[in-house]
Amino acid sequence: MLSREAYDCYVAAFNAKDYDAVADFYVDPPLMTFFGVEIRSRQALKDFYAFLHEHVNESARVLNFAASETLTAIDAIIRVEGIKPLTREALDARGLHGFFP
Repeated sequence: MLSREAYDCYVAAFNAKDYDAVADFYVDPPLMTFFGVEIRSRQALKDFYAFLHEHVNESARVLNFAASETLTAIDAIIRVEGIKPLTREALDARGLHGFFP
């Protein structure tokens, strides 16, 4: 079961853009799918966030946390702030067809 302290370490690593530490919190290999993106390796996870965070500042702040043996639920504020232009061509080159500039 994931503790609040462990999740706080994950959020701190995410906010610090420490992608190795972030990846440590996922099973190996990870499997994530969203907006047409499929992440199936530790390196793909790190590459996705490294690319995304070249263009946006993203941070998380946890408001509430609940965990059991079968479920972890997080209530958080996620802030995404554009810092560099992101073109359709750059997204398509990365296979991020479900994202919009």
